[in-house]
Amino acid sequence: MKAPAQVIPVMAIGALLALCWRGAQKGVAVKISKKIANYQKINIDKM
Repeated sequence: MKAPAQVIPVMAIGALLALCWRGAQKGVAVKISKKIANYQKINIDKM
Protein backbone atom coordinates (compact mmCIF):
# COMPACT_ATOMS: atom_id res chain seq x y z
CA MET A 1 0.00 0.00 0.00
CA LYS A 2 3.02 2.28 0.11
CA ALA A 3 3.08 2.81 -3.67
CA PRO A 4 -0.42 4.43 -3.96
CA ALA A 5 0.34 6.65 -0.94
CA GLN A 6 3.45 7.93 -2.73
CA VAL A 7 1.72 8.35 -6.10
CA ILE A 8 -1.18 10.48 -4.83
CA PRO A 9 0.96 13.39 -3.50
CA VAL A 10 2.98 13.42 -6.74
CA MET A 11 -0.21 13.67 -8.80
CA ALA A 12 -1.56 16.39 -6.50
CA ILE A 13 1.68 18.39 -6.80
CA GLY A 14 1.62 17.91 -10.57
CA ALA A 15 -1.95 19.22 -10.74
CA LEU A 16 -1.04 22.24 -8.60
CA LEU A 17 1.99 22.99 -10.79
CA ALA A 18 -0.18 22.72 -13.91
CA LEU A 19 -2.71 25.17 -12.45
CA CYS A 20 0.08 27.55 -11.39
CA TRP A 21 1.65 27.29 -14.87
CA ARG A 22 -1.68 28.10 -16.57
CA GLY A 23 -2.20 31.01 -14.19
CA ALA A 24 1.32 32.25 -14.88
CA GLN A 25 0.77 32.03 -18.64
CA LYS A 26 -2.45 34.04 -18.32
CA GLY A 27 -0.69 36.58 -16.11
CA VAL A 28 2.17 36.93 -18.60
CA ALA A 29 -0.27 37.31 -21.49
CA VAL A 30 -2.10 40.06 -19.59
CA LYS A 31 1.17 41.84 -18.78
CA ILE A 32 2.32 41.64 -22.41
CA SER A 33 -1.03 42.90 -23.72
CA LYS A 34 -0.90 45.79 -21.24
CA LYS A 35 2.65 46.64 -22.35
CA ILE A 36 1.54 46.57 -25.99
CA ALA A 37 -1.46 48.77 -25.15
CA ASN A 38 0.79 51.26 -23.34
CA TYR A 39 3.26 51.22 -26.25
CA GLN A 40 0.44 51.91 -28.71
CA LYS A 41 -0.79 54.78 -26.51
CA ILE A 42 2.71 56.30 -26.56
CA ASN A 43 2.82 56.05 -30.35
CA ILE A 44 -0.63 57.66 -30.64
CA ASP A 45 0.47 60.45 -28.28
CA LYS A 46 3.57 61.09 -30.42
CA MET A 47 1.45 61.34 -33.55
